[in-house]
Amino acid sequence: MNRLFTAAIAMSAILATYSYFNPLRIEHWAMISISVVLMAIPRLREFGIVLLPGFGSLFVYDFLRVFAESAASRVSLELVPTAETALFGIPTEQGVLMPYQYMQATLVNPVLDVIGGAFYTSHAFIVFGFALFLVLKARHTKDPADRDRIYPFLWGFLLMNLIANVIQLVWPVAPPWYIEAHGFVPPDGAIPGDAAGLSRVDEILGIAYFTPAYLMSAYAFGAMPSLHVGFPAWVTLNAQTRRGKTIGWTVTAAMSFYAVYLSHHFVLDVGGGLAVAAITYVILNSETMSDAPKRIHLWIVGLFQSRTAIS
Repeated sequence: MNRLFTAAIAMSAILATYSYFNPLRIEHWAMISISVVLMAIPRLREFGIVLLPGFGSLFVYDFLRVFAESAASRVSLELVPTAETALFGIPTEQGVLMPYQYMQATLVNPVLDVIGGAFYTSHAFIVFGFALFLVLKARHTKDPADRDRIYPFLWGFLLMNLIANVIQLVWPVAPPWYIEAHGFVPPDGAIPGDAAGLSRVDEILGIAYFTPAYLMSAYAFGAMPSLHVGFPAWVTLNAQTRRGKTIGWTVTAAMSFYAVYLSHHFVLDVGGGLAVAAITYVILNSETMSDAPKRIHLWIVGLFQSRTAIS
């Protein structure tokens, strides 16, 4: 148990450092508690390990709020909209419109809004659902190959988020809703997020869900790349069957549409999300990295001095 004790001390130190810069809130403690409980129960330990990459991704994303002030002072305002207009601009009587502007002028209606509200918030559930499918399939078939598919999917998901978050940190990009509200005027310090088109769903349904939720966003200038698109793309790249890939790309296309329709992303942001998913997939399928996810899993299991497998 010495290695486990050492790892626990190291993790406590990491969390203490994390909380010094970004104080832990109830959602952090919930993830920590779930992980500890699952890890403490041998029969459930594997499921605790399965959740670690997702929880890690959430912790890393939330840490971006520490850099929100810095991002506001460096935010890229004109480059993406200018390129968007040049590449995808749509001529109209009102002039050349970017795709999100054209959608706002011609497509907005309550039906699309409500469907978009339900669909756009499903991106994390899509990843969780596919992970659950992989776990249940491995338990059913007891095939080591099915079990081994779980690890690159989950740890690759964490890697994809890390790559995207580094890009968002190094190159903060203003989303369409900011350009729509403020033009190319730089923000005066850190600003809260905005529900943009999703605020219409609140109005239609008479609720206050999306607007307050986005006000609590960790990082307002993380438009590039779009992880809302990256999530379903990552699932699709890891799907094994033709039917699964067809469904996956259809969902990814719909998510891409709503990312632009709801004024959350430019088309270029969508392309960025697809690119990050593809780059991550290539990295984890390279000769040098293909075994890394399984090695990480076995190392964590080794901390408990017993191999845990989904069975």
